[in-house]
Amino acid sequence: MDTYTVAQIAKILDLSQKRVRQLLTEGKLTEVSRNPVQVAQAEVIALKETRAKSGQGKSYAPSAAQPIALEIQALIETINQNTQRALTALEQASEMKETALREQIASLQAERDQLRADLEAKSKRRLFRR
Repeated sequence: MDTYTVAQIAKILDLSQKRVRQLLTEGKLTEVSRNPVQVAQAEVIALKETRAKSGQGKSYAPSAAQPIALEIQALIETINQNTQRALTALEQASEMKETALREQIASLQAERDQLRADLEAKSKRRLFRR
């Protein structure tokens, strides 16, 4: 006799192992052995067919939630793209500011060097005047 374990039954019926154990406790499935728990293959298949007929089994037809999930996925993709564009723009702006600051620093350093040179020249002229 072919049998299934609790894990196999859970996978076949698309249920949790806990729910399969509840079905065993409720008498909707019958154990053929206990260690490990085994249930006859025919009984599992019969329960699967019963669940499918009553609408309890997993439906493979697209559900009402599927279009919403697709919309959400599209929105997430749009958000990701917009976020990437914003990050790129911020990076470019940051690079431009950094370049401008470097130029300003270079200009201030050149001005400082010129002022130093002028100060040294004036100091030397005063030394020679005395």
